[in-house]
Amino acid sequence: MPPTPDSEKLPRPRQVTLAAALVMGASGMLVVSVFERLGDLRSIESRLAIEEFINQPPGSDLGLDLESVLDILYVVSMIAAGLATAAAILGFHVLKRNRSARLGLSVLAVPLFLCGLVTGGFLASVVAASVAMLWLSPARHWFDGTTPEAVPSSPSSPSGPSTTRQPAPTAPPLPPPGPPATQLPPPAWPAYAATQPPPWVPAPAPPPRRPTAVAAACAITWACCALAALMSLLLVGVLAADPDGLIAEMHRQNPTLVDQGVSDGTLRSASWVTAVVCLVWAVASGLLAVLAFQRRRWAAIGLVISAAIVGLFCLVGSLLSPPLVVPGLLAAATVALLLQSSAQRWLGWRDVPGAARGPGMMR
Repeated sequence: MPPTPDSEKLPRPRQVTLAAALVMGASGMLVVSVFERLGDLRSIESRLAIEEFINQPPGSDLGLDLESVLDILYVVSMIAAGLATAAAILGFHVLKRNRSARLGLSVLAVPLFLCGLVTGGFLASVVAASVAMLWLSPARHWFDGTTPEAVPSSPSSPSGPSTTRQPAPTAPPLPPPGPPATQLPPPAWPAYAATQPPPWVPAPAPPPRRPTAVAAACAITWACCALAALMSLLLVGVLAADPDGLIAEMHRQNPTLVDQGVSDGTLRSASWVTAVVCLVWAVASGLLAVLAFQRRRWAAIGLVISAAIVGLFCLVGSLLSPPLVVPGLLAAATVALLLQSSAQRWLGWRDVPGAARGPGMMR
């Protein structure tokens, strides 16, 4: 659709505001985490962890020594910090409807995500998911200076009453002199009336558009579930390949476990339970987001409950591990987005006069 004359006056969609805020916030936190990692890069704990990695498969197959790995981590961390800084700046210009900034963010998202696997994969995933939101409607139409095509109020068909106007009924012709009146053909108006719908039946209402809040909540859920599933699979792989090394690392990180009476068997069982529960939860939440995106009311309710539980656990756990505050805030944002009035109306939580329900909505 060509740009409209008033394209400069189009209001900025909330989807663009949310995506730009997530890009700037996650990029800023990624820069902070990178410099925090660089401060501990050459510590004794980091050196021991790297030496343990390069002395065992698959790290021993890389042919790298300790200094080489430290140099690689330093370079990758600096690249990630530079990319995150550029992403934060471009995210600010996206709010000004700069199409070049949106394109630049799309280009930076891929290397930033790859570098984030070393420095901060969760925050890099949030940036990538937010950039993807800028290419969805209505953000796409706002950047192009166009308006979405209007949905027709009723389906049109060649033979339907909305496109074909039946001729008005006419009086039957006068009979010729001679034949009796009982042999006249019946008038045409009853057949015409039988083909027309009753005048009191309203035209079907057009299906409402998917709110930006629902799309944003689903995008956040998919990004978080993808990262959680990846971390769970990595934990399962470590438990299957080298459980003793993992238990030794846990004791090194928290030497008081022995004094607290926590045995190696308990740690191994707890690790397996954590990995399996997180993996199943991530897959289930992702499927709920898919169904909620398709306007399934029960799935949206389940997604709200799931996000609320995850947010509560993460925010409480952030008292012991501060990085958990990030997924806790994202889970809280998901709940807030799905509880907005526009999302509730679209999902059928509120009855609106003339609103059409989807095929999967509960009556």
